Amino acid sequence: MRSQLYGLHGWEVPEEVRAPQGTAFTRWAVLPRLGVGVAGTVVLVALASLTAEPDAGPLEAVVDHVDVRPGPDGDTVEAGWAEDGTRTRIVFGREAVAVDHS
Repeated sequence: MRSQLYGLHGWEVPEEVRAPQGTAFTRWAVLPRLGVGVAGTVVLVALASLTAEPDAGPLEAVVDHVDVRPGPDGDTVEAGWAEDGTRTRIVFGREAVAVDHS
């Protein structure tokens, strides 16, 4: 198994850390971790992948754009997928979260 984590918006520090007790799959593992110092309310966006493919490509090529927009009814995150041009929009509203993929 191989895991990847790529910060798309707001993250500053990608690093790899050792899982102190291992994982369900192995007694020793190195895992990706993202970090950032924040104050107040922020929107952080990341892309995660878990695969058994040994030749999985880097996540940087998967998304071609990310837009984060504040709005009166909540923040909107939109990601464009490089492979087929589709987009995923997530609206963090005051009452609910809405997800649209087209």
